Amino acid sequence: MDASYVIQEHILGDDSNLFACGTFSFQGNLLACFTGRKIRQFPPMTGEGSFAESIESKELVDLSSFIISDLNYTGIANIEFKFFNGNFYFIEMNPRPWSFNGLSTYCGVNLPKIAIDYFSENKMPSEIILNNKSGKWIFAYEDLVHNVLLNKNVSIYKFLKDLFSSNSFAYFLPKFIFILQMECYQIDLV
Repeated sequence: MDASYVIQEHILGDDSNLFACGTFSFQGNLLACFTGRKIRQFPPMTGEGSFAESIESKELVDLSSFIISDLNYTGIANIEFKFFNGNFYFIEMNPRPWSFNGLSTYCGVNLPKIAIDYFSENKMPSEIILNNKSGKWIFAYEDLVHNVLLNKNVSIYKFLKDLFSSNSFAYFLPKFIFILQMECYQIDLV
């Protein structure tokens, strides 16, 4: 019987309650899983990540593994959850990389390379590849425009602090951050 309706629930919480698991799997076997948390989005409360951090969460890995296994899924995917009242709620699964997948690479879970290596060598890792260090990612332009200038939910000081503490960036090189930091220090010295 086909259902002609959808039942959904509104789950309260701000952008920092959104969690992402970047996965690579083959025939339902989870081979790699990056776990991260969105801190800010653009536009706020409804959009794409603009500032995110890696986290360690066995619970998210287990939930992702269950979903991957149940779907017998093969490939790279982004599985999103929202945290509310002590529980993770499944939001959606996208069969593709996501905006802050550069952070997963920085943290040791390079999903495209893991997938290519798996298919070219046809061997399964002995255990699931997980984050091996922590980091932060920022989409500086969108974060500045949507969260600092338009919505004013982040101060310029907080934005700059987050920018300078990030390890992974969307669309510009970390070298730019070093140059900008040096310019700030020169200004402070004058």
